[in-house]
This record gives sequence, C-alpha cells and structure tokens, in this order.
Amino acid sequence: MGIINFLKNKKNASEPNIEDIERYKATFDSMNDAVMTLEPPDWKFTKGNFATLRMFNCLTDGQFESLPPWELSPEKQPDGQLSSDKAKEMIEKAMQEGSNFFEWTHKKYNGPEFPATVLLTKIKFGDREFLQAIVRDISKEKAVETQLRQKAQETDSLKDQIKELEEKLAKMEK
Repeated sequence: MGIINFLKNKKNASEPNIEDIERYKATFDSMNDAVMTLEPPDWKFTKGNFATLRMFNCLTDGQFESLPPWELSPEKQPDGQLSSDKAKEMIEKAMQEGSNFFEWTHKKYNGPEFPATVLLTKIKFGDREFLQAIVRDISKEKAVETQLRQKAQETDSLKDQIKELEEKLAKMEK
C-alpha cells in the first residue's frame, strides 16, 4: 500500500496529512542505509535517498537514475556469473516471491568495489509493480570476518606446533 493510500485510510483522515508525508520523506532521506527503487521494463533506478548517492559516489539524482544495478557492479560476481545476468535473476526472484535478500558485490560510480547485502521488496502502487532495494555496505563486517578467519588459522597452527612439541617431549621422556 502506498503512502498516499495509507494516509487516506487512516482513521479520521479523508485527505493526506502533509505533515505525515513530509515526515516519511524526511525519514527516507535521512536513513543511513541506501534505499532506492527500480522499475520494469529496463530495471533502471528511479529514485534513491541521500545515502544511496553517497554509497555509489553519484553526484546527482539524474546520474544515479540513469543506471541499472549491473552498471554499479563489477562485470562478474564472486561466483563467476555476469553481474547483468545475476542481477536479472535476483530481480525476477523478488518479483515472483515478493522479496529477495542476498549478498552482492557492488562498485561505486567510477570507483572501487565493495561487498553489500541487498533486500529487494516488491511494491504494488496502483496498477504498477516495482522494487524497493535496501543496500547496506558490509565492508567492515567482511574485514572483521577475514581477521577472525586469519586468527583462527593462526590458532590452529599454534595448536599444531604445541602438539608437535608435546610429542617430542613425550619421546624424550621415554
């Protein structure tokens, strides 16, 4: 249900409340997560909040809205699939199932790649259907994950060294 319909259906409200509409817009614009919409048939972005522009290094709404998701992605995803093909699969799944949550490698406009989570949600507005995307940069989480994996490997190596030393000591004691 769209904001206007929601507001019209509110108890004791026959007209949309401008203050409520402004509150929703302020919430949308001030979110830390990148929130955007994309629409068929070409699946280009149609709107994004300020966090979206920052995340993707786009200077203007127009610059961002001229792009489909695969143009803000490397040529291939980590699994080897072309980003353009895989993005279309993820979009189709969200349109069929109502939503789709997945990890994705994005890239900034003319910039570096970064890992992200993406939540695509199908939205019905009147007779139109489109997708809302919430994208979260998970670079920090991935860096911590890598550090933890390295520490675990170091710990395993130390355990192996201790075991070898214990075995040598046991042989020496015999």
